[in-house]
Amino acid sequence: MHGRFAICLIVLVAAREELLKSRGEGFVYTPLVGEREPPLDYRE
Repeated sequence: MHGRFAICLIVLVAAREELLKSRGEGFVYTPLVGEREPPLDYRE
């Protein structure tokens, strides 16, 4: 069981490194929709 956990951990670390490498250092998230209000408000 410990071997399977170690493999999963290695895969997760590698995937995170790949993601950070592909995004670059100056990455800033901006939503595609912009800063508009949601179309529906279910609380009202």
